[in-house]
Amino acid sequence: MTSLAGSVSKNVAGFLDFINKSPTAFHCVDNVKTTLTSVGFKELREHEQWNIEPLGKYFVIKDDSCVGAFAVGGKYKNGNGFALTAAHTDSPHLRVKPVSKREESNYLQVNVECYGGGIWHTWFDRDLTLAGRVFFRKPNGKISRHFVHVKRPILRIPTIAIHLKRDTNEKLEINKQDHLQAVLALKIEEELNKSTKEKDTASDGNKKLNDESKKHHSQLLQLLASECNCQTDDII
Repeated sequence: MTSLAGSVSKNVAGFLDFINKSPTAFHCVDNVKTTLTSVGFKELREHEQWNIEPLGKYFVIKDDSCVGAFAVGGKYKNGNGFALTAAHTDSPHLRVKPVSKREESNYLQVNVECYGGGIWHTWFDRDLTLAGRVFFRKPNGKISRHFVHVKRPILRIPTIAIHLKRDTNEKLEINKQDHLQAVLALKIEEELNKSTKEKDTASDGNKKLNDESKKHHSQLLQLLASECNCQTDDII
């Protein structure tokens, strides 16, 4: 019994570690890729010729967010049956909109939309991080992408105080457009403004703002640029 409990505990710890390292489908697939490669699976690419062999173990990735892995039996022949297991790589979350720049009452807000069937009231008054995939242009002109996971709280979706809405505990109606908008943390804003000013001082001249700065707050772009080790103007 002790051995079984220890095995279960180890598996649970490993699963939770995987969940914590997979905030998005992109991170999930990347972690699955690492695991598959470590146990002998070979990656297949869509644009290449596939040479499938008996006893071979393979996987293919689609758009960084979907992964399919399979192992071929030693006696497998064309037309034989196969067993299939499937699971999600994503989960309900709040997704940053293509145009996220929003400001109300001097607060910097990030426009988000609901993805999946989430229990949205559980997102209120929590410290929120940011994760996803960022495309940017490298100094040599080539396009690169980076999986971002900001591992510190930078956003929050506040709720109104109960003395301003007495029936909150009896009736909670969520307007997704108005109530589920994230506020960008002011502390982060101050730090990024300071960083931006220092860079501007060291610069020989002012650069024109790219199109992305019209769609997203400069503080948010600066944060993403620091995570990707690039300039804000390079973000696509």
